[in-house]
Amino acid sequence: MDIPKDILASSTSVILLNSLQTKQITLEEFSRDCAYWALQEGFDDLRPRPLPSRPNTPAFNEYEMLPPLKKLKVDFQFFTRNTEINEYYAQANMIRAKNKAVYLWLKEIRGYLPQEDDPLRAKIDTRLQEFDNWLNAENDLVDKAREVFEGELTNA
Repeated sequence: MDIPKDILASSTSVILLNSLQTKQITLEEFSRDCAYWALQEGFDDLRPRPLPSRPNTPAFNEYEMLPPLKKLKVDFQFFTRNTEINEYYAQANMIRAKNKAVYLWLKEIRGYLPQEDDPLRAKIDTRLQEFDNWLNAENDLVDKAREVFEGELTNA
């Protein structure tokens, strides 16, 4: 009989937390075991997600063609009449934030693995490179914005 993944994950978390609470394992061992668990059970989900498809509507295309400074001056009513614009940017920003969070999580769990576990560390390094490629493509957009606005942008 196959045990559903959510039940298996739940029991794994209970076992790990119980082991930590009863001091059967240290926090360092707990972190390492959580890293192994993430790699075993959810590694396929830890990959860059693509941005949503841009809407192909006249309003969205009109907005995209505006120079950056004119975009700042667009009347609020334009966005309420054309909700696809805000919806697209909200989804895109959520995906950017999730990708950044997964990237940081992968860097963190890599640090929990023993130095001698080269195969798994290499597996994480490969996935981190996928995120680096995705983030660098995103940074090209940030560089263009810096150039247009002649200023500093931060990732805060």
